[in-house]
Amino acid sequence: AEASAAGSDTMLSHLLVAICPVSGRGFTRAEIRDQLVTLLVAGHKTSSMLLTWCLYHVASQPAVEEKLVAELRSVFGNDMERPPTPQELRKLKYMDLTIRETLRL
Repeated sequence: AEASAAGSDTMLSHLLVAICPVSGRGFTRAEIRDQLVTLLVAGHKTSSMLLTWCLYHVASQPAVEEKLVAELRSVFGNDMERPPTPQELRKLKYMDLTIRETLRL
C-alpha cells in the first residue's frame, strides 16, 4: 500500500516519502497518522469558522443578504438544490467578495 500511495500526488504520498533533514529518517506510521489528523482537524476548524462568521455578517446586514440572494438566483434560477458547476461558481463575484471580506475581518 505504501509503494502505490507513494506514486501519487496526495498529502499521504508526500508524508510516506518525506525525510527529515535533521534526523535523516522518514515518518513512522503513528507520526503519519498524527500529521493527517492534524491537517484534517485544522482544515475543518478554519472552514467552519469562516462559514460561521460569514453567515453572521451576512445575516446582520440585510442589504448584503439581498444582494447575495439576487446573485444566486441570477446564476442558478430556481434550481438551487443541485451542486454548482465550476463555471457557475466563477460567476458568483459578490459571494467571492463577501467571503474575502470576512477573511479580512
